[in-house]
Amino acid sequence: MKRYSLATLLIIAGLLLGSISTTGMGAPEAISDPTQLTSPDSPGSIPRTAGSGPPRKAGATQYGENVELMGHIGGYINTVAVQGHYAYIGEGPQLTILDISNPASPTVVGKTALLPANVQDIAVAGDYAYVTAGADGGLRVVDISNPANPTEVGHYDTPGSAVGVAVAGHYAYVADGNDGGLRIVDVSDPTNPVEVGSYDTPGSARGVATAGNYAYMADGSSGLRVLDVGNPTAPTEVGSYDTPGDARSVAMVGNYAYIADGDSGGLRIVDVSNPTSPTEVGFCYTMGYAFSVAVAGNYAYMANYRAGLQVVDVSDPANPTGVGSYGTPGDVWDVAAGGGYAYVADAYYGLWVMDVSDPTAPAEAGFYDTPGNAVSVAVAGSYAYVTAGRGGGLRVVDV
Repeated sequence: MKRYSLATLLIIAGLLLGSISTTGMGAPEAISDPTQLTSPDSPGSIPRTAGSGPPRKAGATQYGENVELMGHIGGYINTVAVQGHYAYIGEGPQLTILDISNPASPTVVGKTALLPANVQDIAVAGDYAYVTAGADGGLRVVDISNPANPTEVGHYDTPGSAVGVAVAGHYAYVADGNDGGLRIVDVSDPTNPVEVGSYDTPGSARGVATAGNYAYMADGSSGLRVLDVGNPTAPTEVGSYDTPGDARSVAMVGNYAYIADGDSGGLRIVDVSNPTSPTEVGFCYTMGYAFSVAVAGNYAYMANYRAGLQVVDVSDPANPTGVGSYGTPGDVWDVAAGGGYAYVADAYYGLWVMDVSDPTAPAEAGFYDTPGNAVSVAVAGSYAYVTAGRGGGLRVVDV
C-alpha cells in the first residue's frame, strides 16, 4: 500500500477542510475496524475538540489517487422529516433515524451506510424514505421498514443537483437545482426508479410540494411555479408568481401555498385556488433568511437560518402574524412540525425538539447532538483520522 508523508496528509486534510489545526495532535486512540465507528464521545471513539468550519451542503468529497473514505461519524444536519414516532434526519452523508417517542430524549435507532454526498432533503412514504443528495447523489431510495437497519435499495442519478423531494402515489418529484428543474421519477419499483417526465423551470428548483394534479415549485429567484402533473410524462407549467425574494421552500395546505422566501426575510402566502393565476394574499416578515416552512394547524413554522425558529399564526391567511420564536445556537435550515412539537435541523448543532404547545413561547423539549467542533488530523498506521470542522464529523481516510 502506498504511504504518504505527514506533509502530504496535511495537504489532504486541507483540501477536505479548508483549514487545519495541528495543535494537540497526539497518537489517535486505536480503532480496530475504521469502517465500524461508534457514536460521538462514546467509549472507543475519538473525542471532539474545539474548532470551526463552514457547512458542506452538497457534493461528495473527492480524494486523491489511492485514498479511500472508510468511515464517518456525524455531520451537520440541514433537513428533517417526521413520521409516527420517528424523525429522519440528514446527518452529513447519512440518513439517521431517531426514535422520538420520548421527545425529551431522541435516540438513534439506525443509520444508512454512507451515501455519495450530503443529504439535502427527505420525504417519507410507507416503508421508504426518498433522499436527495445533490449533484453527486441524485435521488436515493431507502427501505426503512426496519428502522434499526435502513438500507438503500435503489437510486436515480438526476442531471442536475437534487435538492428537494416530494412523493405522491407512485412518483417522486425532485427539485433538481439550476440545471434540472422538476424531475418526475416512477418509484413503483423502489429498486429501479425510472424518470418518466421533466420540466425545465426558469430558476433554480429548490423545493417542491404536491397537491392533486399539481406540483408547486419553489424556484429560487423565479418564485413559485405551478405545474400540471396530471400526466406525469408531460408536466406543463400553468401558472406562476414571482416572489420578491429567493423562494427556497413551499408547503401546501388547502388552497394556499406557504413559501419561505429566502432573502426577502419572510413567509409569503399565495392563493392557488386558481392554479393559472396564483395571487399573494399575505406576508409576514420573520427576520433572518427564510430557508424552510412547515404548516401544522393554524401555525406556520419557519426555519430562519441565524434567526432561529419563528412561529407565525396563519389562521387568517390575509394577515399572518408572528407570535413566537426561539433562537438556537446554530443556523436553522429546516423544520418539521406535528403533535405539538417542532423538529428543528440546526446545522452545526444537531436536531432540536421544540415544544410548541404554546406557540407564543416555544421551549426546548429535547436534543440530539452530532459530533463536530474540531479541525485536526492524526495518523496511525494506514489511516488518517480527520475531524472536519463544526458538524463535519470524523472522517477516516485509508492512505
